[in-house]
Amino acid sequence: MNRLSPGLFLDAVNSYQRTAAIKAAIELDLSFTAIGQGHETSQELALSCGASERGHAYPFRLFSGHWDFLRKKRGRYGLTIDSAMLLDRRSSPRIWRMQWSSSSSPMVTDGFRDVAAVVRKGGTLLPEAGTTIA
Repeated sequence: MNRLSPGLFLDAVNSYQRTAAIKAAIELDLSFTAIGQGHETSQELALSCGASERGHAYPFRLFSGHWDFLRKKRGRYGLTIDSAMLLDRRSSPRIWRMQWSSSSSPMVTDGFRDVAAVVRKGGTLLPEAGTTIA
C-alpha cells in the first residue's frame, strides 16, 4: 500500500545542508579525528578544534541524530565504522581526501549552481566545460 510521505522530497531539497555540514566538519576537522583521539564531550571537542561549544551543537545533532556519522551515549560522542574509516584524518584509507577534493572542486560544484539554465541550454554554462548533469 502506497502512502503519501514528504520524506524523499524533503531529503532531496535539504541535501545541500548535509554537504555544507560535512564541508564545515572537514575544514574544521570538526570532531571526527578528535573523537578518535579520545575527546568525547562537547566541551572537549570544541576546544580541540578551536570552535565554540554552542557552534558544535548543530552539526553534532545532524551527525549523531540524522545521519549516523556519530554515536552519542550519555553525553559522549563516538565514531561509527564509516566515520572512523572515512572522516578521521588518522585512518589509513584516505578516501575522504580524494573524494572531497574531487567532488568539492569549483569545476564540479559551479556546474550545478543553476541546473535549470543547464537544462534550458542542454549543456554546461561553464566556459571550460565543467561537469553538469546535461
